[in-house]
Amino acid sequence: MTGFHEFWTLGLEYAARAIEFVAALILIFGAVRFTILIGGEIIARGKNPEGGIFRHARVSLGGYILAALEFLIVADILFTILRRTLDELYILALLTAIRTALSWFLTRELRDLRRDESEGGKHA
Repeated sequence: MTGFHEFWTLGLEYAARAIEFVAALILIFGAVRFTILIGGEIIARGKNPEGGIFRHARVSLGGYILAALEFLIVADILFTILRRTLDELYILALLTAIRTALSWFLTRELRDLRRDESEGGKHA
């Protein structure tokens, strides 16, 4: 039975690390895409991006951040399953609360940016 428990624990540890890695890749990809969108606009127009393209780039980056936050919450839950201590549970609760609050505020901001984008940027 000990062999199975060790196998299970190691598998969950690797799964949690892989999920964290995926979250990091999502963040990196989003940041690179944001930089390309903004950088392309600066190169094309020779000035700082304004209005629509900047709003579009922010919405895109925000989507990547939200996706990564969801992956990180899953990884935290897996780590808590592995460690099963009260301290880990407190840390999970704190991290989940912070990440949920970030997600909530970011979702609100993205909703407003999308609304502005669909209205033609009237509220820039």
